[in-house]
Amino acid sequence: MDTTHPDPADSADLAEFIEALGLLRVRAGAPSYRTLAKRVGSVLRPPRVVAPTTIADVFRAGRRRLDLDLVVAILRALGLAEAEVEQWRRACLRAHAGPKPGGSAGAARQFPADLATFTGRTAALQQLLDAAMAPAGDGLTPMVVVSAIEGMAGVGKTRLAVHAAHALIRAGHYGEAQLFANMRGFDADQPPVDPATVLAEFLRALGVPTARIPRDRDERAAMFRDRLHGKRALILLDNVADEDQIRDLIPASPSCLVLVTSRRSLLGLDGANFVQLDVFTSGEARALLERIVGGARLQGESAAAAEIGEACGRLPLAVALAGSRLRARPTAQLTDFVDQLRSDKLDALEQGNRSPRLVFDLSYDGLSTRLQSVFRLLSLHPGRDFTADSAAALAGTSVLDARSALEDLADENLLQVKPQGRYEMHDLLHAYAAKRAEEDCSDRERDEAVRRVLAWYVTQTDAAAESINPTRYAIPVPDSETLGYTAAFASSAEAIAWFEAELASIQAAVETAAKFGIRFPQWRIPAVTSIYFGTVENWEPSIKLLQPAMDAARAVRDPSALAWISGRLGGAEYRLGMVDEAGDHLETALEIFRSVGDRDGENATMVSLIWFHMEAGQPELGHERGREALVRLRQTGDRNAESKVLNNMAVCLHALNRPEEALECLITALPIIQEANDPYGVAMANRNIGYTTLVLRRFEDAERWLHRAAEVYRANGDHFRHAECLHGIASALDGMGKAQAAEELVRTSAVVFQDLGRDEAARFRARLDASPLRYRPAAREPEVLGAG
Repeated sequence: MDTTHPDPADSADLAEFIEALGLLRVRAGAPSYRTLAKRVGSVLRPPRVVAPTTIADVFRAGRRRLDLDLVVAILRALGLAEAEVEQWRRACLRAHAGPKPGGSAGAARQFPADLATFTGRTAALQQLLDAAMAPAGDGLTPMVVVSAIEGMAGVGKTRLAVHAAHALIRAGHYGEAQLFANMRGFDADQPPVDPATVLAEFLRALGVPTARIPRDRDERAAMFRDRLHGKRALILLDNVADEDQIRDLIPASPSCLVLVTSRRSLLGLDGANFVQLDVFTSGEARALLERIVGGARLQGESAAAAEIGEACGRLPLAVALAGSRLRARPTAQLTDFVDQLRSDKLDALEQGNRSPRLVFDLSYDGLSTRLQSVFRLLSLHPGRDFTADSAAALAGTSVLDARSALEDLADENLLQVKPQGRYEMHDLLHAYAAKRAEEDCSDRERDEAVRRVLAWYVTQTDAAAESINPTRYAIPVPDSETLGYTAAFASSAEAIAWFEAELASIQAAVETAAKFGIRFPQWRIPAVTSIYFGTVENWEPSIKLLQPAMDAARAVRDPSALAWISGRLGGAEYRLGMVDEAGDHLETALEIFRSVGDRDGENATMVSLIWFHMEAGQPELGHERGREALVRLRQTGDRNAESKVLNNMAVCLHALNRPEEALECLITALPIIQEANDPYGVAMANRNIGYTTLVLRRFEDAERWLHRAAEVYRANGDHFRHAECLHGIASALDGMGKAQAAEELVRTSAVVFQDLGRDEAARFRARLDASPLRYRPAAREPEVLGAG
C-alpha cells in the first residue's frame, strides 16, 4: 500500500483539499471516525470530547468551509510532523479562496460523497469520461448523452457512477445542476419508485414550488425538460428497474449528461453508451483490500490475501466488508480468516457463488450482541433511511446509544452515512438483515420493535402537525398509543422541514402498521400528516394516505376517527376539483360528528364545508351555512371556529361581489383572533382586511391595514408575505394618486428577495405574480383572500 502523503499544494479548491485529506486518512491506516475523534479531542487545546460525526463532517464532499483548528488537530492526530502540518494548513487557507471557474457553487448538488477507497475500474471510468466529452449525436442532430452502467448487485455500479460524476465536476463540467435519485428497481420490500415522484423531487430541487408542480406525469416531464434546457446538468439515476421507469427523467438538451445504473440490461435506451461492469480482477480486489487493511499487513500473507478476494467472488461489496472485518482486528491472521471462509459455502442470492452472504455472516458474527440486535431490527424500520431518533425507538434504547450503534455499524461498512444525520442500509444488506431477524428474533421481539417505532411516528407527526397549525381539530392520542414518547418543535418551519425529511418513512410507517395489523397508526398518522400536506398544498399524496385510512378507521369501529378521516379526505378532494367525492365525504363527517356529539369535529367540518361550497361554485350556499354555523358557535362559545367561519364567509361574499359584507365579517373576526395570541393569525387578518378595503377603494384604510401586516412579516422573516403586503401598499398609494411613491415602494419590495438564493427568490416571485395584492396600476378586480 502506498504510504506516501498526498501533496496538499495540488489542491486547487476546497473540494480537492477535502479529497486529499480523505486520501491522507486512508494512507495513515484509515482510522475510523470514532478512533480519530478520540485522538483529535486529546490534541485540541484545551482537550475536549469531539463527536465522531464532527470528524466525519470534515471529510464530507460539498463543504464550503472548514474549521481550520479542527483540520490542524486532525492532521496531528494522523501523525504528521509539524512542518507537514503547516504545509497542509497553508493549503487549507488557499483552498478557501473560492471554487475554480466552472465549479458548481450555487447549483443543486444531490450526489453522494465520493469515496477515498475507490480503486480500479480504469477502463470503465475512461469509457464514461470519453462518452461525456465526445460530441453528442451525429454532429448534425445533437443529443443528450446517456451512459448506462450495468452489472450484478454489489459489483460497484453506484460507486463508479458517483466517482465519474465527481471527476467530471472537479474538471469544471456540469456545474449548473447535479441531480440524484435511487430508483429502487430491485427492492425486496418496496416497489420501484414512481418516475412521477422523482420528477416532482427534481422540479423542487430546480426551484419549482410544490403548488406549481403539475399533477400529470407528462406535464411534469415537459416542465423538467424545459427547466434543464441549455443547462450543464448531470443526472444520476441509480438502481433502475427498466427503461420505461426513466424515459421521462432523461432531458432533451445536449448540454446534459445522464448516468444510469441497473442490474438489468437496458438495451431499450436508444443511443446510450453501455458500460458492462463485471466483478473485480484479482489485482483490483487485492488493491481494494490493501487500501482498507494496509499494504504492510498483506505483504507477509499474499496468498491468503488473494484467496480472500477469490472467496468473496471478487465482488467489490464483499471485498470491502472483508477488509473492514480485518481492519477491525489488527492482530488477526489472514490465514485464519481464510479458514473461516472455507468453512461454509457462499450463499447464492442472485449470482451463484458470487453472493456476499458468507461475508455478511462473518461481519455479523463479529459484531457485539448489542450491534447484532440493532442491525437485525433495522430491517423492520419503515422506509429505508432513518435517523438515530427513530432507530432508538425501534431498538428500545436511548438516542445516544442508538447513534453510537449506527456509527459503529457504519464503521463496519454495514450502513451508509447520508446527509443531515441520516443513515441507509444497502439493499442486499437489508435483505440479509431481514433474514437474520426472521431467524434470530422472536415474533414478540419483532412485534414490540415495530410497535415502538410506530408509536414514535405517531408522537412525532402529531407534534409536528400541532406546531404547523395549533388550532387544528384533532382527536386526543391515548397514552397507550404513545408508549411514553414525547415530541416538540421550536417552530412551524422546523416541523415542515421534519415532515419533508421523513415523508417516505411516514408513508412506509402506515404500510408497516397495516402489515403488522396495528390499527391506530394506520388512520392516525395519515390524519395528522394531511395537515402538513394542506400547508404545502400537496393534495394527491394526502388522498393516497387518507383513502386506506378510512378502511382502518372502519375496522376499529371508531366513528370519531372515521369522521375525522372523512373530513380530511373531503378537504383534499375539493382542492383537486373532485367536487362530488368531496361533498359526500364532508357531509358524512358532519353527520357522524353530530351523531356522536363531537362539537369540535362538527365545527371544524363546517368550516371546510363553507370553503367547499365556494370552490364548488356555490358561494351563496356557503355563506348561508356559515350564517347557520355562527348562531350555534356563538351559543357554545367556540371562538376559534367562529373566526374561521367568518373568514370563509368573507371568501364567499367576495365571490358574490359583496365586499362591504366581507369586510364586516373580517372586522368581526379580528378581535377573536387577537385573543388567541397568534401574531401570524393577526397579521393574516390584517392582510385580508387590507385587501378588502383595497377592493372597496378605501385606499388610506388599505395602506394602514397592510402596513400593520407587513411589519409583522418583516420582523418574523416571512419574505414573501412582507413583499406581498408592500405591493398591496403600493396599490393603495397608486389609488391615492401617489404613483411615484407606489413605484418606489415596488422597487423596495424587490430588495426583500436579494438575500435569498436564486431558486428561492424565483419561487417567491412566481407566487407574488399570482397574488391578488400584486401591484398593477390598471383597474383591479376582486380575487381570492388568503387563508387565515
